[in-house]
Amino acid sequence: MRSSGRAIGLFFVMYLVATILGFATYLLISVTVMWISVFTIMPVVAALLIGWYLLQIRCAPEGSMRETMSVVAVWIMLSFFLDAVTYIFVIPYFARTPPNWAFFIQIVRKTPSFRAGM
Repeated sequence: MRSSGRAIGLFFVMYLVATILGFATYLLISVTVMWISVFTIMPVVAALLIGWYLLQIRCAPEGSMRETMSVVAVWIMLSFFLDAVTYIFVIPYFARTPPNWAFFIQIVRKTPSFRAGM
């Protein structure tokens, strides 16, 4: 990655948009709308941010695919890491409960849309 600082900064922009979108649709509408919005709107936001990143670093067309794959790989790792830290440590800390290592398993079991498919 040619500019890791820019790529990570744009990741945090994307993560903030996804967090706001996810919580807003979950709290105001429903879980189903949250998943639909996150999985339809966020890929577009990510593609726009990656395109902007490539323009910022003046990436040559022949190197753009490699650079894009590097950015996507880093963004996936950062996303998993931040989700784990947030949902296993941060939220339980503010809720004054012990860290919840089974958080993601419990969400899948409690969400109606997931239960219907199981």
